[in-house]
Amino acid sequence: QRVYSGANPYGRVCPGIHTLDMKIYTENTAWFKKSSQWLDGKMDADKVLGRIFKDVSRLETPAGHRDLVRRLWLIACDMQCLDRQVPVWDIFTAEETMTMAIAENFRYFCQKGPEPSSFGRSWQLGSRTLRYILEESRKDIALGRHGIDLNFGHDGNIMPMLVLLGAGTWAREASTPEDALLSWQCWNIPMGTNLQMVFYRNDEGRILLRLTLNEKDLSLPLEAVEGPYYDWNTFYDYYMEKCDAADKELERSAAIDISLF
Repeated sequence: QRVYSGANPYGRVCPGIHTLDMKIYTENTAWFKKSSQWLDGKMDADKVLGRIFKDVSRLETPAGHRDLVRRLWLIACDMQCLDRQVPVWDIFTAEETMTMAIAENFRYFCQKGPEPSSFGRSWQLGSRTLRYILEESRKDIALGRHGIDLNFGHDGNIMPMLVLLGAGTWAREASTPEDALLSWQCWNIPMGTNLQMVFYRNDEGRILLRLTLNEKDLSLPLEAVEGPYYDWNTFYDYYMEKCDAADKELERSAAIDISLF
């Protein structure tokens, strides 16, 4: 058994991180403006805050009332992880809770998924992690190893890999929060998510691979040998080409005028 602490290709201290990659997380982006307009049309932030504060007009917040509502919603989501429960959910109606969930899902979709205005950089950075896993797996197979390799990282490191893999509906493009919800649900990548590559080798030396997300088989844009099992060599060649293509696109988009982002 070998254990690795996975690097975060989206981290500010990650070698090779580009200014465009950091800007994806700012509010000065096309996707954030689109998301904000959608949210403002679905929910009245002052109405929500009026359930806590007597005079919302006197409330001063660094990033505005909408941002404060989001932070309160995130606190409500995280409260279930604490021993002491505070009824923060009471601030929101059922409709507002769902609206915030759709908006947050769209945020992940734009930052880690195939939202067009992110120029592909949102998910193409996943090629670095996937390439590492593929290369290490190939080395271990060549050495005839038996065992487990564990790589640890953030939930947001799995999302772009699912796009790159073309797994299920994760790679489907969408331009609105409602449309993204049809194929992308960030709550299916909770803390503790596991993406497993399980290898099988017969007496003749042929290697088959089974890919699962949280112990559930993933469908891939490859012809399976049988059921959820894929030929390892075919899998490796196909996705190394995908990683190469993603890296080339990252080089190309690095020249994009940052003001367009």
